[in-house]
Amino acid sequence: MISYLYLSQDFKKANHVENLLESNNISFYKDANQEFLKNEIFKEVDAYIICLNSLNVKSIYFLNKALSQRKKVLLLLPENEDNNKYLNDLQKDSKHHKFLFTRFYNVSNLSLKLFEFIEILKKNKKSIKYTFRVSQKLKDYLQWKAKKSDMSIADWLRDIMNKDIENDMVYKKRKK
Repeated sequence: MISYLYLSQDFKKANHVENLLESNNISFYKDANQEFLKNEIFKEVDAYIICLNSLNVKSIYFLNKALSQRKKVLLLLPENEDNNKYLNDLQKDSKHHKFLFTRFYNVSNLSLKLFEFIEILKKNKKSIKYTFRVSQKLKDYLQWKAKKSDMSIADWLRDIMNKDIENDMVYKKRKK
């Protein structure tokens, strides 16, 4: 589920984005508000699309809330928007750079920006939780490797397994 927050007076663009999401059978909430954040629905949302003319208090609040919940956020800003210090700091923050996707758009590339983000969401969809026990030595190693890679342990393990799958020809043949 995607929450789509549109903070702009250009309703033509808002309708364009909504139509793109609907035509791709993507469920979304429109114009999230304070009640939405208090509701359990917020926890079910996989990602946010925040489209605005410029950063403002409401958009920064929703952006921070989404990032604190480790939600993926597509922040769409007009191409002529100045890249302010707050946004620069967020993009450089190692905790948030995996979740914040800032894109500058114009009328002709808005669809492309949305589809790129949707593909990222589809690619990174996590569906099964898997728990296993490890020795203290292995735990120390996993923490060290993950920190060295600037990733969480789970992300690092997923990355290693995905690389292994790509290189395993026997497995690939079996899957065909």
